[in-house]
Amino acid sequence: MKKVLVLAKSMEMGGTEIALLNLLKLLVKEDIEIKLLLIEKKGVLLSEVPQKIQIEEIDFDDNVIFERMINKDISDKTYTLFQKAIGKIVRIKYRSKVDLDKFLIGKVKTTKEYYDLLLDFHGYGYFLTAYGALGVEAKKKALWFHDENLWWTKNVQYYFKYYDKLFCVSNAVKNTLKKMYPNYSEKISVVLNCIDTEEIIKKLNEDIDLNDFTGVNKILTIGRLEEQKGIDIAIQIAEILQKRKICFQWYIIGDGSCKSQLMQQAEEANVLEKFHFLGMKTNPYPYIKKCDLYVQPSRHEGYGLSILEARVLNKAIVATDLAPIREQIINEYNGILVDIVPELFSDKIEMLLKNQKLIERIEDNLKKEDVNFKTEVQIVLSLL
Repeated sequence: MKKVLVLAKSMEMGGTEIALLNLLKLLVKEDIEIKLLLIEKKGVLLSEVPQKIQIEEIDFDDNVIFERMINKDISDKTYTLFQKAIGKIVRIKYRSKVDLDKFLIGKVKTTKEYYDLLLDFHGYGYFLTAYGALGVEAKKKALWFHDENLWWTKNVQYYFKYYDKLFCVSNAVKNTLKKMYPNYSEKISVVLNCIDTEEIIKKLNEDIDLNDFTGVNKILTIGRLEEQKGIDIAIQIAEILQKRKICFQWYIIGDGSCKSQLMQQAEEANVLEKFHFLGMKTNPYPYIKKCDLYVQPSRHEGYGLSILEARVLNKAIVATDLAPIREQIINEYNGILVDIVPELFSDKIEMLLKNQKLIERIEDNLKKEDVNFKTEVQIVLSLL
């Protein structure tokens, strides 16, 4: 049986992690042995990983210094000032990131195994990319790129030569990566983030209390509470809609480091009665199905997994006019695209909320779409 090793940071709730989970659920149907190696074996999605998949956490030689140096959460461990000083000394000694990576890889406590395929799904210039390149023996290796914003690749470009494929989650990401690294054009290709439509339908029918999701003209946005997802812009849009006396209730599913800042912004904008933070939801699909409008005011995206989920559930979408999102949305056919300007977003949302026939036409067009990811799975499996 062929052996596959998948590298990731954790299984916390996020677009990358959900895309990974969906890919794992599709791959596990094949006759292969899969191991998932995480920087931290934690996250609400851990319980959803198929039982056939072995899950392990990357471990160092009982040395908390090295765990801290790769941003591992060690809040439950002793991390003294002395250890902090040692970490700084190590960084000074190994000024080159590659030399430091090699030093840290040497400290990893792991059983040496040979794999037929290594998938570094996390990417983002993380230690795992170095570890996958230099610390794992595999016949073939693939590295993922999840965002059009690729400034971080300077941290890992040295390791590209060790990977057989550089997978991008959209053509927009692929084009950007090829422009930055033309010498690797032959390795660069697209593997769209997958969703399991059968799983969505199954979760859609779960008995979930939606008492926190009420009102007329329910607007929904799903995303981490970080700068990228533009929740601050959503608050500005809500303020404009409220001043225009538009009837709506806007719900945000997600969590992140900007939560307190965003709640303060919503309070100052006097929209807290109409703008609601629901936190993380392991099953957002009943919310998507019951919303009247799905809005995604992101500043940048790799592909837009939540937009894909809203499409599958036939919801009218208003999203930022970004190259990756254009691969999913044809303006005024299966959704609305708009420049990331609060007033323009407000105009489009108001237009839709006042035009039920347009919403129905968009939803009818979405119902005609055939969304499946057999090609993506086959591209990955072709490396075996």
